[in-house]
Amino acid sequence: MPKHLFAEEGPLRGTILNLEEGNDWIIGRSSDANFILDDTNVSRKHAHIFKDQNNVHIKNLSSTNPLSINGQITQEDTILQEGDKITIGNTTFVFSEENLPNLFSTKKEIPIPPPPVAKEERFNTLFEEEIEEIPIPITSDKRFLLKVISGPNAGAEFGMDINKSYTIGKDVKNSDIIFTDLSVSKKHAQITIDTKGTLYIEDLGSKNKTLLNSIPIEEKKLITPQDLITLGTSSFFIIDKEKSADTIYAPKIIKHEPVKEELIPQKEESDWKKKPIPFHFVALISAGIFTLFIVFLSFFSLFKTEEVPTIREDNTKEIEQIIKRYPAVQFAFNPTSNSLFLTGNILTTVDHKELRYALNTLYFIEKVEDNIIVDELVSKNANDNIKATEKFKNVFINSTTPGQYVLNGYLPSSKEEEELISYLNTNFPYMDRLNNQIIVESILQEQITGLLFKGGFNNLQFQLSNGEVILSGLYPKDMEKKFNELLSSINKTKGVRLVKNLAIKTGEDEARIDLSKKYTISGQASSNGQNFSIIINNQIYLLGDIVDGMKITEIKENIILLEKDGIKYKINYNQ
Repeated sequence: MPKHLFAEEGPLRGTILNLEEGNDWIIGRSSDANFILDDTNVSRKHAHIFKDQNNVHIKNLSSTNPLSINGQITQEDTILQEGDKITIGNTTFVFSEENLPNLFSTKKEIPIPPPPVAKEERFNTLFEEEIEEIPIPITSDKRFLLKVISGPNAGAEFGMDINKSYTIGKDVKNSDIIFTDLSVSKKHAQITIDTKGTLYIEDLGSKNKTLLNSIPIEEKKLITPQDLITLGTSSFFIIDKEKSADTIYAPKIIKHEPVKEELIPQKEESDWKKKPIPFHFVALISAGIFTLFIVFLSFFSLFKTEEVPTIREDNTKEIEQIIKRYPAVQFAFNPTSNSLFLTGNILTTVDHKELRYALNTLYFIEKVEDNIIVDELVSKNANDNIKATEKFKNVFINSTTPGQYVLNGYLPSSKEEEELISYLNTNFPYMDRLNNQIIVESILQEQITGLLFKGGFNNLQFQLSNGEVILSGLYPKDMEKKFNELLSSINKTKGVRLVKNLAIKTGEDEARIDLSKKYTISGQASSNGQNFSIIINNQIYLLGDIVDGMKITEIKENIILLEKDGIKYKINYNQ
């Protein structure tokens, strides 16, 4: 018998997860999961199911909303038994090895009326059918109409013509009929209509399969307007407007008491036309008619016809007063059923609870369909997944504006940034609303090095970690003003959170870059107490000469001062 999970309760009620094909599955909201569940309370990767010999195991993968089995939250690997109830997000599934259940038992079935029965034959039965017409709005001029009856697209209609094929999926560019349903593949199924108006459907290798009357299809199948087709959590049927039964009816059965003909006594026929009418009977009828006429006139004299105005209460203004405090939330109210539909984004769970509490105070709202996305929960789920990778531990996502997300943090190089963006493209569903504010430390380090060089402080050293800069080394006292300007420039650099100054100001000679170990001084010449030549590495140099690109600016008693591109050097000797 086929092993499967059947959604018994919750928003995905009626969904079947077939566990016959394969041995390993991931359940979650991610597009690369084997079974995709369109539920905001389901994690990207929520549960892991696998087979071991004759057993089916399930293991929780969600840290934010763990699954429960028979009402008990579990983190351990569990073997599923017949009838076990597994709650994933807002939906409760039942594990079974029985035959796959018929999806018509969980959805509202709209029967097609039986062929008409002659009036004289209908009254020979125990029941009489009164046909109550259920209008299905047909807005397309196409012959065939695809009518969605459940899922995120419930109520949508798509027109189709003969001698054409239509691809169904969530890929806007490559699909003819678009389903905004996470459990539907990019190219899920294809409907083909031949020149005679015959319909066929085939699965295009989808993850959640294509179900025809609750049975997964493996090949191209013939379909009729009476068939129910299910893709993920969405179900639909086809209406042929040229067929005789182009209106869908729901028969209302009225029971009549059976007539037992053998109990009705048979009377002899008589010619009633020949029998005289008694006089007292004629008088009684005349008096009755006169009395009814008087009562009729008296009754209508009591009333004066006047048009009664119909007053419809507009409740949307009260809802607007509450919703306007949450600018990214939209609503639609149906006054006929007193149902409220909510969608959009809200920042925190506290805001969400306050909104629902305020709406609950409105007496006229009987049902609320809540599809609001809580940004706080989206960020938390994303950060849990990001921090599972060690090299992304200094990165996080947050939201300060409803429906908008910001990627912050520090990464060592552009390579790690590319890897992170690739990871988020697969695992974060709102990349079009994500503002990348990542700081790449290798680029920031080059910017700070450039500021040191431009200010003439190449002899200073610095360390950089998560936006914190630590300066160290010596700088001349006469360059203190320029040094303060350097500190200000570093602080203003994007990505720098803090600057710690450990550099020490000192005399000009002491702050120079020391090259004493690189060069050997073997002699010098002086005149009138001033040195004018020096022997460096066995070569004579005069004041103003160039040594390895550096100009000799001064020859002192024990030190030679040099300069290149604004950077100052020194060579100590006679030590």
